[in-house]
Amino acid sequence: MDRPSGAAGPPSPGAGGHWPGWRPGWSASRPAGPTCPVTVTLSRTADTGAPGGGELWVRDFAGRRFASRQSLGRGRDAHLVVESFGPAAFAMALVADADGVTLVLRRWTLFGLPLPLWLAPRSAATETVASTPDGDRFHFDVRLSHPLAGLIVHYRGWLH
Repeated sequence: MDRPSGAAGPPSPGAGGHWPGWRPGWSASRPAGPTCPVTVTLSRTADTGAPGGGELWVRDFAGRRFASRQSLGRGRDAHLVVESFGPAAFAMALVADADGVTLVLRRWTLFGLPLPLWLAPRSAATETVASTPDGDRFHFDVRLSHPLAGLIVHYRGWLH
């Protein structure tokens, strides 16, 4: 992708139901309300050392934005996708099956320091593509939680 591209669709976001889970989701610009318009913009980045660079993903949920950077892993993270949110980086395996793609967390770091998986946030993220009369739709279901804080955020929906 040489220029920014985007997609939009109606997600169904939600946040943690109790304070420890709700607060981190709010701090991360969690989605606004049970349904809201979303825009996702992807643009190529020139990540130093990453083969082919990477991508900047900007998600805009009715004016509440958060961004992450995705790139191919290198070194210990070779063959993984690394997604970074500020000082946290998550190395994930893409596991494909007949139903779609699931992202499986393999390693994570905070400020570049490796941390144990038992302390990591939990991510249940799946992606599928379905054909419709209007063309293919990219469906997503992303649920983030933490063993101590509970549900942080859960959003699902589709994009063109």
